[in-house]
Amino acid sequence: MNMKKNKYWFKSKRFGWGYVPISWEGWLSVAIFMVLIYLSGYLNNVYQEPINNKDLLSFLFDTFIIILVTLPFYQKKSKDKARWRWGK
Repeated sequence: MNMKKNKYWFKSKRFGWGYVPISWEGWLSVAIFMVLIYLSGYLNNVYQEPINNKDLLSFLFDTFIIILVTLPFYQKKSKDKARWRWGK
């Protein structure tokens, strides 16, 4: 049984910079990314009033690290390289 697999999970956006999911694996990885961001906010008490500056900076640092870890993976699973696009 020879099944053709889509090896790309993302494609470049038509306008702007970034990627758009084109497979269920891409959508799943974006969902996991969003859950990680939400959990970081929850663990750093960002959703409670008033927001402590230390907690906010910790959340921003966590977000930066999550982006640094996921972006190379997204680039590897994308059809095109990331660059600014103005449409076609």
